[in-house]
Amino acid sequence: MSQAFEFLAAADRPALIAINTPEWRDLTIGALSELGYKIHVSEGFGDFASRFNATPYQVVVIDETFEGFPPHENPTVQFAQRLPMPQRRHAVFFLIGDIFATLSGIQAYQQSVHAVVNYSEMPLIGQVVEKVVAENDAIYAVYREMQRRVVKS
Repeated sequence: MSQAFEFLAAADRPALIAINTPEWRDLTIGALSELGYKIHVSEGFGDFASRFNATPYQVVVIDETFEGFPPHENPTVQFAQRLPMPQRRHAVFFLIGDIFATLSGIQAYQQSVHAVVNYSEMPLIGQVVEKVVAENDAIYAVYREMQRRVVKS
């Protein structure tokens, strides 16, 4: 079955990755699989945007040079950075690149993502995702509970 038509159950934890380098893509897929995520791999910017708009992803990992674009011209990165807050709030965004210091808060803020990861730290991507998602969940726990209560009433 094509991923475009894949059904997700309420308990599924969807993750979207946009990485061209096979080694880093495989490391990310392996790490996210071990953490229990259901992984979708984007084939390009159009596919990324379509998938993101159709599925409430919990984790999104983007390579700053996805599809060979320079970091400052990458349409996938720009799409993620320009998302309205209601769409961004439910996903944890990771940006990987060679200029980042892994888990640098200031660089993540500058890039409008939750965390940045240096290519040299890719073997630790699972630990980084686990840490940042846990921190994000702790911050938004009250907000999400309020949202659930409003929907129920």
